[in-house]
Amino acid sequence: MLLSASTIFWRSSMRKSYQYLVVVRHGRTLANVLTARPTSEHFYPVVGSDQALGLTDTGIFQAITAGVRLSWLFPRRMPLEKIDCSPFLRTQTTAEIIGHHLPYEVEIVVDGRISKRSYGDFWNITYAGVEALYPGEHALYAEQGEFLYRPPNGENYPDLLSRVNEYLEEKVNHATGNRCIVTHAAVCLAIEKAICKISDKELLARYNANKVDNGEITIYWRKAVGEPWKKCPEWWCRLRCYIADLPGWISTWTQAS
Repeated sequence: MLLSASTIFWRSSMRKSYQYLVVVRHGRTLANVLTARPTSEHFYPVVGSDQALGLTDTGIFQAITAGVRLSWLFPRRMPLEKIDCSPFLRTQTTAEIIGHHLPYEVEIVVDGRISKRSYGDFWNITYAGVEALYPGEHALYAEQGEFLYRPPNGENYPDLLSRVNEYLEEKVNHATGNRCIVTHAAVCLAIEKAICKISDKELLARYNANKVDNGEITIYWRKAVGEPWKKCPEWWCRLRCYIADLPGWISTWTQAS
């Protein structure tokens, strides 16, 4: 007997034995908008602390969109059991919005190890500002390179990778159930580096090119605890959302499944 395409899909990619790790970048903030624009100013025109920056209206919409998509991808039969986020307001707000759109209650846990890379004393200063106001630090940056340079009271990329790897080993790699991580662009790439072994050079290139969009969802899967994670192919998300968006009995069956 020939099986339908939908039956093959559900048997191969939606089986309960699979475990999923969802990584979401927070919604857009004013700082995301400002830092994407070239400037010769010494400081970005944002006030307050980096940790207290909230979402713009676009960022809220992106978080809602992510929540709706995840409600389709992870219905009651295969729920997300926890959402981990950093202590930053923008990740916590995004996590709360996502949780609100899921068809079940989900625990939200704050973990500082998935915070953005800390720029320390330079969090609000531009590259032009560092060059003009801190020539010694600018020279050190030029000598050490972007990957190894650590700003005053801040972190370099090895610092970031170390704490993210510690978090993955303690909270993710040996855990059961499906988990969602709401975090920052550099941490999204650090997780991909740990799982997919992308190079330091690729990590820097993709971060500097803003290749991780606000509200972007990346999904990893594995068959059992202890096995290595693999990046979920794009067709999985596209087909799952397409089926869920169909009218009639297909959509009803998908949402109830």
